[in-house]
Formats: sequence, structure tokens, C-alpha cells
Amino acid sequence: MGNIYLKVSSHQEVKYSKFSIPFSSWCTLFDFIDLETKKVVKDLLAVKESLDSEMMMLLTYIENCAENDLNFSEGIILGGSTLEFYTRGIHDYRKSCEKIVDYVDENYKSYRKEFRENSVK
Repeated sequence: MGNIYLKVSSHQEVKYSKFSIPFSSWCTLFDFIDLETKKVVKDLLAVKESLDSEMMMLLTYIENCAENDLNFSEGIILGGSTLEFYTRGIHDYRKSCEKIVDYVDENYKSYRKEFRENSVK
């Protein structure tokens, strides 16, 4: 898994395909992901009485992952000129997103349609 990260320059411009938004570097993208994750988690925690403890744990973990693994350097690329330093953070963040999607599919079926519509946006 880590070999591909050795080939990607951390300082290159990147387009985040989901939004087609250009970012000046991967670090700028990671900052954006961190901020967006915090917004979504904050919005969900506003209705925490509707969430079970497992969902609360998943939300806390993904927020922590975005802040401490993806956006760890807060604007300063650490560990050289490639994305090798961020290998674990990228992987953990993606896995956390997948876990939340799976958990919602299994446990919040009544909200599935709304969740899918919002995740497409």
C-alpha cells in the first residue's frame, strides 16, 4: 500500500474528484477534509440523542483521524516530498468512512435514502 504514496509529490496540485475543486497541495486538501469532517460531526452531534453509542464512537474516531492523522502537520508537509508520511492516516480515514457507511446501512435503515442523497452531493 505505501509504495504508491512514495510516487505522489506532497507539493503538487491536486483535484479532489468528488468536488472537482483544485487544491494547491495535498496538505491543503487534507486541511479541507479536516474542516469538512468537523462540520459534519458537529452537525450530527447536535442530534446525538438520536444516535447510538457505536455511531458516536465512529464519529469521534473519524474526527480524530482527520485532525491527528491527515491534518497532523496543519499546513506543513512533514516527512519529505511524498505522501509516505500520510499513508496510515489516509488509509485509516478511508476505512473509517467505509465503517460509517456500513453502520448506517445496517442500523439506520429509515434514514438510508436521505443519507445516500446527501453523500452524493
